[in-house]
Amino acid sequence: MIVATAHLVGALLIGIAGPSVLRRLPAEWPPRLTLLAWVSSVTTTLGLLVLAALSALWPDPAPAEQFVTAIARCATVVFEAIRTDFNVLYVIIVVAIVSVVVFRTTRSWMRYALRSGKIRRLHRDMVAVVGDVEPDSPDVLWISHPQPMAYCVGGRSGFVVATTALRTDLPAEAREAVLAHEFAHLRSHHHRMIGLCSVVAVSLPILPLFRQAPHAVSILTEMDADLAAARQTSPSAVRRALLHVGTTLVGDDAAATDSTSQRVRSLDNYTIRPTVSAYIAACCAPLFLSVVGAAIALPALSILVHGLTA
Repeated sequence: MIVATAHLVGALLIGIAGPSVLRRLPAEWPPRLTLLAWVSSVTTTLGLLVLAALSALWPDPAPAEQFVTAIARCATVVFEAIRTDFNVLYVIIVVAIVSVVVFRTTRSWMRYALRSGKIRRLHRDMVAVVGDVEPDSPDVLWISHPQPMAYCVGGRSGFVVATTALRTDLPAEAREAVLAHEFAHLRSHHHRMIGLCSVVAVSLPILPLFRQAPHAVSILTEMDADLAAARQTSPSAVRRALLHVGTTLVGDDAAATDSTSQRVRSLDNYTIRPTVSAYIAACCAPLFLSVVGAAIALPALSILVHGLTA
């Protein structure tokens, strides 16, 4: 029960306090590092919720139960004194909560996958009819339109669509920056990250982390693609593309339209590349913080529970 409680407390700590910490990360950090911190926080919270249910249902003491119990005894944690009826009630509550989360997440993901897959197929068929492929850009479908813009459609067979105005109205370097931006989305699988965050936001909107993740991750993916395009072309080319193309460079997230100035400022750090240790830290930090938070919260919770059940 101690292990299950630790998992549940850790998940709640990340889900509630995570956005406040993530929003305060240094602005000069590379967007990919901050993006990884957001995505790892979301996946860590989901994983801890599942582990909480598995630990509560474990027929024998969980593998880490004896070790945690020893530490708990040293800290006057008296979970052993909790009555059996409370144990049963706790298991029922945890399993019920996590079952609802898993059910809603699975249902949302299936709906999202079916809907997005159908839209991608219909979109590809439609664009294939009206679009053309140019010899100098065989990986881009060009459609006739007076507005310069480009976008990508994710998936296993992702593709990029651009308008003829992009080729005629923009300088060559700016045009290459726009296309590099879209291909960066496909290479980095940004659509999957946004899809995951959108699904969990629908599944459990009560947690601030899940509720705020889609907006934050959407902007960070745009900034990450901007930096990738800047390295392939130049920062000035990306700035020119942002000014000419504007919100069409963002894609279908209207909330990210207001982030153009933030994206332009982030180009000043286009030469900074995160180290391997920085990536590892961004992935492991949410789990580490949840462990520390649970270790601090568990003694107080145990004393409270013991007082209620004594």
